[in-house]
Amino acid sequence: MVAELKKRGLDIWYDQNALIPGSFWRDEIRRAIREHERFIACFSSEYTARSRTYMNEELSLAIGEIRERGSSIWFIPILLSGEVPDIEIHPGRTLRDIQHVSLAGADWDDGIERLARALLNMDSHGTTDGLSLEDESHSRSSTDAAGVSIKRLRLGQPFANRFRILERLRRGRSAENYRAFDVFREQEVKLDIRPDGAVDHEQLRSEVSIGQFIRHPNVSAAREALMVKDAVVVVTDYIPGFTLEDLISSGAIEQSIGLRYAEELMAGLAAIHEQGIVHRDIKPGNILIGDDSRLRITNFGMAIHSGANRSEIAGTPVYMAPEQLLGAMPSVASDIFSSGLVLFEMFTGKRMVEGHTFKQLFSAHETILTRRPSSILADFDAELEHVIMSCLVKQPLQRPSALDLRHMLVLINT
Repeated sequence: MVAELKKRGLDIWYDQNALIPGSFWRDEIRRAIREHERFIACFSSEYTARSRTYMNEELSLAIGEIRERGSSIWFIPILLSGEVPDIEIHPGRTLRDIQHVSLAGADWDDGIERLARALLNMDSHGTTDGLSLEDESHSRSSTDAAGVSIKRLRLGQPFANRFRILERLRRGRSAENYRAFDVFREQEVKLDIRPDGAVDHEQLRSEVSIGQFIRHPNVSAAREALMVKDAVVVVTDYIPGFTLEDLISSGAIEQSIGLRYAEELMAGLAAIHEQGIVHRDIKPGNILIGDDSRLRITNFGMAIHSGANRSEIAGTPVYMAPEQLLGAMPSVASDIFSSGLVLFEMFTGKRMVEGHTFKQLFSAHETILTRRPSSILADFDAELEHVIMSCLVKQPLQRPSALDLRHMLVLINT
């Protein structure tokens, strides 16, 4: 297949070394997705026998990475024999729902032609928004997880009598994102355009109200929300840069730089907690490092007011505090636990908690205090290790505040 596509001028990444599971292999998959606009998965009858080993892990990893980065990346199932597995890619949709290309037996020539035609069409029109191989389906609009169409805006196009579209940004799971010039504010902003039918209006009101009264250099939240026809437009600050997740993907952060980021993380958290807000989803992907080198906490879509009667499980499981995993009411201390996991990952380059099921996550939490940074890096700073581990105690009331943690980090850095 690779050779046939190369003949047609299409170069694709593939696991040519048959890499076995492990950190290097996971890094290769992530790198492939970051550097390419498509991810091809081949399925055969062999899949059934290996579904609980590495192929299932590869699919889960790829799907998770594509979720984080938005669906501008294609996920293309190639059927060699057998069938496409019924793995969920987002609520209400599985891999089997995606139109796949068959390269089994007599279907080989037609399948290669169809696949090459679709890929060449994608390259000539720019990245696609859908997970489909139909040539006509991706040039006009994109579809969110609920199946609601969102019209794509043209560059330079005026929008809502207020914005001028400057750049299309990476697409979110259920939104179109743009950099735009706001003629009212006379500054560049980010527009997050979501189908009205896919919006939790109560949560959005809370998200916007949080952004309106939290003004801090280490926080970037939604400033307002507008209704435009059948869409909701969320306006946030436009901050060019990259996420902490992107930075950590290259390995551990050098201590002097990491300490500055850690101080800014705690300063932002202290400002949020001072207003009685629990973020509930502190993780590297929600922490932005701007081109000005300043760290900002972003994405308040799951935030709640402390004490609100909201005890549902919400957030990213591998970064959740134990009380969140149990469905208990989260508090500002839950954010502190999550930030401890982030700090561990920043300074060691390794995730502290891994697991694909709640049982695996609970098991990881049982031994969390035995996994110290110094067990990975022998010369790890003892004072910094104490700060990180103090965030990770099981009892929420025994965790320090963000303000206290910032003071501790400042002392280490002086």
